[in-house]
Amino acid sequence: MSFKGTLVEELAESLLSRLGYKVVERKRRVKVRGVEVAEIDLIAEKEGTTYAIEVKSGKVSVTDVRQAFSNACLVGAEPLVVSRGFSNEAAKVLAGELGVKVIVMDEFLGFVSLDDLVALVSRVVEETVANILLAGTVDLDLGEERVLEAIATTRTLEEAAEKLGVTKKELGHLIAELRRKGVITSTTTYKCLRAQAALALDRARIKRLLRDM
Repeated sequence: MSFKGTLVEELAESLLSRLGYKVVERKRRVKVRGVEVAEIDLIAEKEGTTYAIEVKSGKVSVTDVRQAFSNACLVGAEPLVVSRGFSNEAAKVLAGELGVKVIVMDEFLGFVSLDDLVALVSRVVEETVANILLAGTVDLDLGEERVLEAIATTRTLEEAAEKLGVTKKELGHLIAELRRKGVITSTTTYKCLRAQAALALDRARIKRLLRDM
């Protein structure tokens, strides 16, 4: 998740708490017959009712309303979305028809004090830095190190792909695999990706040196 996305979720939690909701779970993965089919941002309770909550940094579209409704049905909860409002009248009408409650963050930003905002930003910065520092804690093979070396020594994804002799799409798949293994934890910007690649390479080299001692 991006810095902005994490900050929005932290802000949403703060607002929900002030509105009487108690967050009991984050990032619930929903499985059907052993297959993961959805992820719900937050599960919260209020006055004996359980809510499946989707947090959106922008405005809610018709697709977002459908997603919130279907995800809530999968876990037997009431659907709720925290967002910046509705993208159009169709989304608003559908939300009313399906019973999807929408909390508009802009209407409640006055609930958040300057100290609260400072604390929220601090937590997000700490989480973002921690995620980057976690990169490279797994063993790497030579092919993975070659990919990381290309990323760490270039300025764009295109340059890295050219250096490796692969297409941009193929490099995207390689990066996705590194992310799946936990070597890469954030792909929000290429600068962030380069930093993680360099750090992962340094850790891999240190581990080899320690093994050879």
